[in-house]
Amino acid sequence: MIVLPVPATFLLPHLPPMVLLDAAIRADEQSLTAVTRITADHPFMTRAGVPIHVGVEMMAQTCGAFVGWQSLTLGETIRPGLLLGVRQFTASVPFLHQGEQIESQATVVMLEEELGVFACRLLCRDEEIACAQLSLMRPNTVNTLLEILRGEDG
Repeated sequence: MIVLPVPATFLLPHLPPMVLLDAAIRADEQSLTAVTRITADHPFMTRAGVPIHVGVEMMAQTCGAFVGWQSLTLGETIRPGLLLGVRQFTASVPFLHQGEQIESQATVVMLEEELGVFACRLLCRDEEIACAQLSLMRPNTVNTLLEILRGEDG
């Protein structure tokens, strides 16, 4: 059993600086919640802040952290995944600002061996600031992933 909270790097196949989450703080069979504090050295920081569309990647990483947590709980290896699509993205703010703590939630809508759909939300001070439905793929093998990335049909 994986005891939370844990650093997001423990659950994701990403390397800094592209790990946009700080830690996974809660998880169950259907969802995971992660947090991140927006800092001056955030890789997407601009003068105005971090553009809210970067939140889509935060949501995708929260989905990845969920399947990473699930894999480790089952004694399996964490596999890289791909964001296939984003539906119904809405946001109430244009930027995330330095010093804000963002909570990212991902809840399973549908999850199979290689494909998943998640309802995702970003919250700041307990208020929803963005939401979307994400479709993701987690190929079973590295060769399958490489074929997809090269545009090969298999």
